[in-house]
Amino acid sequence: LAHSARSAKPSPTMAGKRSRSTALQLLVMAIAVFAFAQAPSFAQLDGVGRRGAAVAVASALAAMGARPTVAAVNEMPAFCKADDCKNFKRDPDYPPAPSSNPFIRKFQEQMWALEPISRTRLYLMDEMARIQPGSIFQERKVFVRWAEDKTKWDVLLYKDLAVARDLGRVLIDNELLDEDNGFQSFIYTSAKDQEWAKKNLPVEQTVELSKAFQAELELVKS
Repeated sequence: LAHSARSAKPSPTMAGKRSRSTALQLLVMAIAVFAFAQAPSFAQLDGVGRRGAAVAVASALAAMGARPTVAAVNEMPAFCKADDCKNFKRDPDYPPAPSSNPFIRKFQEQMWALEPISRTRLYLMDEMARIQPGSIFQERKVFVRWAEDKTKWDVLLYKDLAVARDLGRVLIDNELLDEDNGFQSFIYTSAKDQEWAKKNLPVEQTVELSKAFQAELELVKS
């Protein structure tokens, strides 16, 4: 019976559905190929262009039941010319093309998970360079992250930070700590401790991640 069921001819209805499905797949594939054909090569496209082309391919793959990945944006195209391949630039807001080596692939995943933290640390380093240009006569300043808002930091003098730390109101922010590069950031232990600092310590200023940078981080995390 099983053999008979497998060898039975498909019904006209099923045959029609398969035909329409095949036609749809060919149409979507043709659209994707057309999108790529509009530029001399994928490697010559800028970040926005590559994203648009990648979206077209992702749509084609989705229509055929495949599972596209954003990492495909950064995969070196096999069909590009030698000179174009040399000019290929990876889109930094997308993960690298996954390696076929499981060990390297795992390492890629781990490093990409740390990307938002690394970028935030560099952002704060630039802000501190602006706030404290490096004069030896200035007292050292430090960042203290808000307890309930990870996009904002208070700037305190180091001597005032020491007072808050002695009282247990501020802790080292291990997520952003980078001792190798001499960067330290702290965090309030609670919203109440943050209010205490506001009332009892001279908060020099408050730094907030720009909306554009927050959007960049969300794209990286996605």
